Amino acid sequence: RTLWSKGYKNPCFRHRYKAHAQGGKEVNVTSFLQCVPYFFVAGFPKCGTTDLFDRMTGHPEFFRPSFKEIHWITRYRFVQPRQLRQYHIYHRKYKTRGFDYGFRQYTRIFDNLAVQLEKLSDVTNMTQKLTLQNGVTGDFSPSTVWDNDFFSYLPVNENRSIPRYTSADFVKEMNPCAKIIVLLRDPVNRLYSDYLFFPTSNQDPHDFHTKVLQSVTSFQDCLDTRDLRHCVFDVILNKAMPVRLRLGMYHVYIEEWFKRFPQEQILILRLEDYAKDMPSVLRRVFDYLQMSKLYICV
Repeated sequence: RTLWSKGYKNPCFRHRYKAHAQGGKEVNVTSFLQCVPYFFVAGFPKCGTTDLFDRMTGHPEFFRPSFKEIHWITRYRFVQPRQLRQYHIYHRKYKTRGFDYGFRQYTRIFDNLAVQLEKLSDVTNMTQKLTLQNGVTGDFSPSTVWDNDFFSYLPVNENRSIPRYTSADFVKEMNPCAKIIVLLRDPVNRLYSDYLFFPTSNQDPHDFHTKVLQSVTSFQDCLDTRDLRHCVFDVILNKAMPVRLRLGMYHVYIEEWFKRFPQEQILILRLEDYAKDMPSVLRRVFDYLQMSKLYICV
């Protein structure tokens, strides 16, 4: 796209804005660099995305975002923070006071890279300059691959029971060359880890079993009258379940991404393989992202 500034591996663009003096007279026109993710570690929850984020931070060409779990694409672009229960967490992360909403709310999270690229012309060391030019940043929100619960907020999805336009469409429009990484895990193990992550009273294997049975029954009832995709994307149905059963139906969500992105732009990994041979999987990730090779020790 001609939008992107040349000379950088990561997609970045210059935003021009006009400064006005009191009375509305234009006094200055300037610009600053903004960047969007080169890649997305799009999910799934409890499948190793945090460990991958921590280990990738050691690569000199990776410029980490302000924090790992951004969730702007799936949640915070739709709902103002004070409407969410997580407002205080959101406020601490996004620093919402006196601050733009909209797309700049997202791009500022990647300013770690943008600020360094702005200084590129001042760098004289060729190794450092090359590292900056090849620098990339990413969005590690594990909700990106699956969460479309706010789909009805978009006019194109109005009055629809399931989304026509999903988060995958948004990512493609923002960066059609984006590289997508998806981590999977045995769905039963993932579900149990997810259950433990949201603490409730009387949390034990028996309670887990009971809640899974309740959720399976509700989902089967849905399948009696509707197809699988409708049941997976039914917000009311899934919010009422005591466990997040739908998140283990990986193929339903991944299919949405394969409809929008070519196969070579999507890398699917298994947590079991990552746990067994982390250096090998990390090398595969760096190779897929076309980052320089590193010696990786366990």
